[in-house]
Amino acid sequence: MILRKHAVDFAIANSLCYNNYMAKKIFEKGTANKYIILFLSLVLLGVFLFILGRMEYYYTHQVFENAVEFKKKYLRDSVNNLISDIDATRTDTIDMYHYLLFSNKTHIENKVKIYGPDAVQNYFDEHFQQIGWAYFIYDNTTKKIIQDKLNLVPDSWEEDENFIKKLFTAYSTIEYKNSTIVYGVLHSALDSYMEEVVRSKIHRYYYSEDSHIWVNKIINFNGGQNYAIRLIHPNIPSSEGQYLSTDMQDAVGGFPYLDELEGIKNNNGECFYSYYFLKKGSVDVGKKLTYGKLYPDYNWIVCMGIYYDDIEQDISGTSTKLRTIVFKIAMPVVSLFLLLLLLALFLQVRADQKKYALSSQPLKNKVDFDTLTHANSHQFGVEELDFAYRKFTNGISVSPAIMLLDVDHFTVINNTYGKEEGDRVLKEIIKKIYDTIRSSDIIIRWNEDEFIGVFYGLTPNNIESFAKKLLSAVNSLAINCNGNIIHATISLGFTFFKESDTGYEVAVRRADNALYESKCNGRNQFRIR
Repeated sequence: MILRKHAVDFAIANSLCYNNYMAKKIFEKGTANKYIILFLSLVLLGVFLFILGRMEYYYTHQVFENAVEFKKKYLRDSVNNLISDIDATRTDTIDMYHYLLFSNKTHIENKVKIYGPDAVQNYFDEHFQQIGWAYFIYDNTTKKIIQDKLNLVPDSWEEDENFIKKLFTAYSTIEYKNSTIVYGVLHSALDSYMEEVVRSKIHRYYYSEDSHIWVNKIINFNGGQNYAIRLIHPNIPSSEGQYLSTDMQDAVGGFPYLDELEGIKNNNGECFYSYYFLKKGSVDVGKKLTYGKLYPDYNWIVCMGIYYDDIEQDISGTSTKLRTIVFKIAMPVVSLFLLLLLLALFLQVRADQKKYALSSQPLKNKVDFDTLTHANSHQFGVEELDFAYRKFTNGISVSPAIMLLDVDHFTVINNTYGKEEGDRVLKEIIKKIYDTIRSSDIIIRWNEDEFIGVFYGLTPNNIESFAKKLLSAVNSLAINCNGNIIHATISLGFTFFKESDTGYEVAVRRADNALYESKCNGRNQFRIR
């Protein structure tokens, strides 16, 4: 756009110089008259107005294209943040299931010894009714099923560990007399739980400009009738559970579900596409820019869209004001007209840039900051870590200390006291950490209860005292959750960039391994790798 503006200015300046030169030559020769001067002025004015019209078109078009690209980044980042959150929640839930298996196995074994196999079901009903536990019993000699109330195992079953792993997310066994009791949490139970968790998150989220996230579940990647089901849709909750077909049309006869499916299949599991849809609470139809990404573990397509009308509204003032300036300015002399127009255009460009920057700032803040804890967002963290890594590899600065922090037993806190109380525990912990560290230090919300710290100037010799300071600060918290005082703890993993690292991701994985060591050694401690 700047190149076009310079080209127009240069053309106008050349035309003006040419006009002045010709007028001077005519005057010097005594052959000029007012009609020729008027004709040349009118021609120059016509050329100027034509150039101005083209300039307005290219300027508006370029601003619109830039706005669309910004919105695409916003849609992609929002969907990717949700998918990262889903991954973290799923991992934490599986860890909780394994923890419950391990911590309750002795109790279940003792119950079975006293009351027999039925004690397993009784124990589940008493302690874990909402989790989705199941079990079956088979004879150790004949391998035949003795008890299977849920018909989990086919008649042709033979003792097969792979079958058990496909059936259960987490499982364990108990030997009883000449039989084996296999019990655990079904994959279907985990899937149902994750679906409800994600539905709750999406229905609770708020985005400006009538944008929202929804989820379609693919049943048949070949498309056709009932190829998918609308799993989650906060704007039309009554449509959840509705089957979708690739021959369904939008408001103007397009095939959005076909475009979505083909885009996902042909673009490595993600795509942008457009369709026409009724606006919420209105009878108006609008064109919608949409981003969809496949979550392959569940065959979900996670989508988010925004209406093009909202993008156009952001820049609608530009064309109107520019046209107003053209019609209001009367130019007695071509040179004066050009001067005033260039000044008006300059002021218009500056005003539009300022307006667009101000209107974009809330969206940027939403991408850069986590609204719950006020820590920096995952996307901000990716950019900061990559920036720090590039400075390190280029020899500009030494490596900062990179810390991975995880709240111990956070899933248990959430399940015991509720999501709102769990969120408050996170806020209190991060607030305490901010009170403890320097104002220049950076805290990033990496996943739901996992945070990354970037500490410039912190050396390996100071890690131990710094880590103990953080652990002690969090340990001092006494958080009231529904009348119960919780003393939350955290586990830490530290690392620094190394010459052998091929990207910041390698250092993050190393910090994650250090964090895993902290958790395996009892939590509420730190490790360095």
